[in-house]
Amino acid sequence: MGLKALLRLDTSVCNKQLRQSLLDILNHLDWETILTGRGTDYTGLRMKWVVAREIALPKLVLSYFPHDQDTIRSFFKYNGMVLKVLKLSDFKGAMTLLTKAIASDCKVLETLSLERCNLTKPITDILNKTTSIKEVRFQNRPLGYRSRIRSNEPRGVKIALFEKVTCLSVIKLALLDPVLLEDAEVIARAFPNVKDFEVHRTSGSALTTLLSAWNDVDTLHLTSMKEMSNSISSIVEQVRMTLKTVVIQDMDLWPAENVLSMLLQCDKLSSVTLCMGYRQHPLLVARLAEHCAARLEVLNVGDAQVTDEDVAAITEHCPNLRVLSMRFLGSCRNYELLLRACTRLEKLRLAPHSTYVAHQATDNTKALFTSIAAYCHNLRFLSFLATSFNGSLISILSKCPKLRVFESLSYRWMDFVGKIKGVEVRGVSSACSTAQFQNDF
Repeated sequence: MGLKALLRLDTSVCNKQLRQSLLDILNHLDWETILTGRGTDYTGLRMKWVVAREIALPKLVLSYFPHDQDTIRSFFKYNGMVLKVLKLSDFKGAMTLLTKAIASDCKVLETLSLERCNLTKPITDILNKTTSIKEVRFQNRPLGYRSRIRSNEPRGVKIALFEKVTCLSVIKLALLDPVLLEDAEVIARAFPNVKDFEVHRTSGSALTTLLSAWNDVDTLHLTSMKEMSNSISSIVEQVRMTLKTVVIQDMDLWPAENVLSMLLQCDKLSSVTLCMGYRQHPLLVARLAEHCAARLEVLNVGDAQVTDEDVAAITEHCPNLRVLSMRFLGSCRNYELLLRACTRLEKLRLAPHSTYVAHQATDNTKALFTSIAAYCHNLRFLSFLATSFNGSLISILSKCPKLRVFESLSYRWMDFVGKIKGVEVRGVSSACSTAQFQNDF
């Protein structure tokens, strides 16, 4: 069985002999992606290596590229018909040679991500001519918020690109920089068919303008959107009949009652992810469960303290859950009832509540695992984020016929490897982020 790998190499700490040795090792890997190191010489070396060994890459993350025209042409000519995801970052030149190769050879490209790139006319040409790209992600400025504020890069760089774009194929758009109100209409015209929208640090008025132009957005990802608290009613008016999936990062920046008010007005919600900190939001989860009822398939409430009332509401109203992430209490009785009711669960993440103390841990874990094995016959992914527990209990999970991944926070997670045949065991250094869990199948 081949290995799957995501390789990060910093060529500044690799000598030539080590680089070549690493490339030889890569012959044995089942490639899904390639990350280029620093320096155009090393990028060209790896491009030539991939082409020479006839490796097809469906995903490419590229920073820096060689000026060797033959290398670029041969690389994209070989991979163009399989490359579906392309991420470009930190390109400051015109990128004419690279973008021409992408435009001419990448006929099945579905996702294009541009981070801190010089957004020039060749990129515009790709977006205007494509019929295959469904997702576009833009980030124009450095990652940190303060870096954005201090940046001397002109705001109009991104908008100047959008003014020349009409891309009809894109239905999923992520803008990782703040969107100003005066720019919202330009963006909406550039991508008129968006249904899945991710936005960061943007005012409620700008978001309302975008949503009103798109009409039928069914998925929203909101990050650091405390500035939109006063625009809840106008935003809801645009999406209340279409919104099915909502992801709210930095939920603690919002008043919980505002979030609940917004979600309870959306009549088609089936997936809710709220990245909440470790505190209690009375009846928020219970009210959501009652409102969404049998429609709800994904519920992810981060590190929020979930009460017995919340668990009882999920048990009673949400039999069709496929993904569930929450903290659990000291007693597992309610969770047995929940797991018995939610037999369609495919992915489950449980993290211990503060009441989960050492003398209770073994008995509670045994009861919990026994319930999972008894009722979760469709479970494929289990993330159990307790810092320590009796590793022998993991054998109970062998009764889950479809389980493929077990994730543990315990520092002894390696002891669990091989305990369940056909199950990959992973260790995590800390509780995985809510959004990461959402996508990590």
